[in-house]
Amino acid sequence: MRVLRRSIVIAFVAAAAFGGAVPAGAASITIAPAAGSQSDTYTIQGSELPPGLALDIHFQSPDGNVYSTAALNQVVVVDGDGNFSFQFVPTDEFAGEKLGDWGTQVCTSGTDDCVGATFNIGG
Repeated sequence: MRVLRRSIVIAFVAAAAFGGAVPAGAASITIAPAAGSQSDTYTIQGSELPPGLALDIHFQSPDGNVYSTAALNQVVVVDGDGNFSFQFVPTDEFAGEKLGDWGTQVCTSGTDDCVGATFNIGG
């Protein structure tokens, strides 16, 4: 499994630890822009999640290569209002990867409980 190539600054407010799964029916994630260039800053945002929930974010390239925040021991934590935000720039994080449709999954840390979205990089 490939990992993100550099640390990404994540702003969050850590609340009390929560041991449950992402409630897929209630959780909402978006990625903006939905399509952009390799040098654009993309933002994944989520809402309606349990405060304090630790998340792993996985990205899958058009060729099936997987990049993960968990592999860097970098965990995104949902703030006290049930929201999170995570930014990345493809030229920094996925250098050498193909353009096209990418997938992302936001998962409860250490589980397969995930919600997903797709986005397009320069394709």
